[in-house]
Amino acid sequence: MNTVYYKIENGNIKNIEEEIDVKNWEEKLDWVDIYYNSIDEVIDLLSFLPLVDGNKSMFIHPENHPLPITNENYIIQSFKISKTKKIYDHEYFSLIILKTIIIMIIPQNNRISINIPEPKDTKSFFRDIRFYFIYKLMTEIIAININSINTARKRQRNIEQKLLESPDQLSSILVMNNQIEIGQLADIVEDQNVSFRVLTSLFDNQKNSDDIKRLQKLQYGFSELNRMLERLEEKAESFRLQFVMIQQEVSTHKINVLTIIQAIFVPLTFIAGVYGMNFKYIPELEWEYGYFITWGSFFIIVASLLVYFKKKGWFD
Repeated sequence: MNTVYYKIENGNIKNIEEEIDVKNWEEKLDWVDIYYNSIDEVIDLLSFLPLVDGNKSMFIHPENHPLPITNENYIIQSFKISKTKKIYDHEYFSLIILKTIIIMIIPQNNRISINIPEPKDTKSFFRDIRFYFIYKLMTEIIAININSINTARKRQRNIEQKLLESPDQLSSILVMNNQIEIGQLADIVEDQNVSFRVLTSLFDNQKNSDDIKRLQKLQYGFSELNRMLERLEEKAESFRLQFVMIQQEVSTHKINVLTIIQAIFVPLTFIAGVYGMNFKYIPELEWEYGYFITWGSFFIIVASLLVYFKKKGWFD
């Protein structure tokens, strides 16, 4: 488990390198990032906060808590985030917002990282410094989503190229998974949008109106992300339909080949059946060259049928 500390001093945000006792966080810090491997470690670490014991389920099973837990002293909210290596799968990170400090709880090795610059005066941008951190968090989440969408785009370009050049190298599983996973990514972004809207609404009062407006303006970025994902979903559906049509054409071609073979062998089978009957008197059986004439008939019939089918376009 790793922790990163931030403190506001004279309007500047500073990264605190020294280790600070957890019981002094509220007094000495403004923001803490906790990167964990086991959520139980985080719960033990934050046991000094009364809110943690009563809300363990929020941290252990965030999927069961789509809405934040709030009272006059704190807000606890969980957010979906794409996994670093599997962008179509998700995990959760949580925010604990107190009156004097924000604590962000993040799975280890996730891409979220609040890289805070040191502006000359952050208070000239946000009255409540907590909103500055939330603003940076939203910016980071949007950037991660853009990278994920770009990855999805590259994957779709590869599928599109194979559809055009070598559709036989595509599998139905790949095409279907592409559509399903784009939908999963869209769900992650939509849930993030809803979560940030809910979080912003909890602070929606006259005192913080300017700060709220800045956050709401940034939230329009999620609308653009949703629009981009809608296009990817439409493309994924188009690729699926194209792939189905290609497979149908392949199947139709195979059926045509089988039909041609069957059509060729029907007259041959008929002739063989006639001369295979067990009648005592069949005049052609006495022909000296009957065997060769029969084979010649076979070749003529086959050649004639092949020329006929070729002209009718059955081999196209």
